[in-house]
Amino acid sequence: MIAKDLTLLEVLGIAIRSEIDAQNIYRKIAERVSNPRAEERFHLLVAEEQQHQNLLEMRYKEFFPDVRLKLPPSLLSPTAVLTALRKDLSLPQVLSIAIQAERDSREIYLEAAAKVNDMGWKSILKSLADWEHTHQMKLTTEYDMLMKCPSYYENVAEPWQEELHL
Repeated sequence: MIAKDLTLLEVLGIAIRSEIDAQNIYRKIAERVSNPRAEERFHLLVAEEQQHQNLLEMRYKEFFPDVRLKLPPSLLSPTAVLTALRKDLSLPQVLSIAIQAERDSREIYLEAAAKVNDMGWKSILKSLADWEHTHQMKLTTEYDMLMKCPSYYENVAEPWQEELHL
């Protein structure tokens, strides 16, 4: 995904772009889901991706105070974006897309960490990879719960009620 000869400046641009892309996708998904719990989960992801972006931009300014931030084009394919935003997708399908997006983001950060020599940056990029992995695991847990307990998102007050009667 990431070329071998990228500078730290370019790696940062890719990382910031990735966080912005994730925010945009999650925000659009949150707008289109009808379930309040699912909407809340995706808004939380938007906020966490914004924190990642803020951290990266802060570090960018520290390392490159005189260089204007120039972001690369989105790494997301137009097909992936359109698929993620289709209105006919079920919640499990949307969660599956989000899980894959987090997996991809994690890989981007791990690749970037392998390419930088500065130990501080290596640590930051690995931490970001860990955060994306945490998102992936949270989404996977949501997906698994939905598969095991289909009413999980139906009754927001007591999603487990139906299952207690089994």
